[in-house]
Amino acid sequence: MIKAVLFDMDGVLLDSEWIYLHSLKSLLARLNVYAEIDELAVVVGMKMDAISNYLIAHYPLPYKAEELSALQDEAFDCEVAKSVLEPMPGLLSFIEFLKRKNIKIALASSSEQGWINQVLTALHIEAAFDLVVSGEMVSHSKPHPEIFQKAAEQLGVETDECLVIEDSVNGINAGKAAGMRVIGYKGSKIIQDTSKADLEVHSFQELMNL
Repeated sequence: MIKAVLFDMDGVLLDSEWIYLHSLKSLLARLNVYAEIDELAVVVGMKMDAISNYLIAHYPLPYKAEELSALQDEAFDCEVAKSVLEPMPGLLSFIEFLKRKNIKIALASSSEQGWINQVLTALHIEAAFDLVVSGEMVSHSKPHPEIFQKAAEQLGVETDECLVIEDSVNGINAGKAAGMRVIGYKGSKIIQDTSKADLEVHSFQELMNL
């Protein structure tokens, strides 16, 4: 029996991964590194320090991880300032559906708390979640299961009573490693491999119908 639903944020609550990857592609181009968004999508779901370490390992970037993370934050903030943050279609109705079923809901995102707060405020869902776990609260980045294990523990539910909604390979692997059932959400502009999920859906309405 499902007692809790654990949401990823970027690419699930809102289509922000497109914003981030576009800002990352533009930043790398300014640093004379040319990569396509599909190539960069492998970092989706990771914490910022893990992303920076990955980029430094795979591209000729003469920066330390902290320096590159700061550059990424700056580029992303500039891109967000030009964007309108909107919830994924059907998200608010799905949250209300879960509330009516007395199912606990948590946000388990690798993003920093400041960005999470900005998103929840912009989408007017600050009070919707019973728990928020950010990337700053865990030691390991997805695909490690720590963030989902921590969410289940703090909600007071068993891992096999949790349903994870994820759109990234790293997130899906993290949810499966935590012993949870995983929905592969495919509502984002960034198309990722969700084949390892227990079920793939293209919308929250589709998920409610199921």
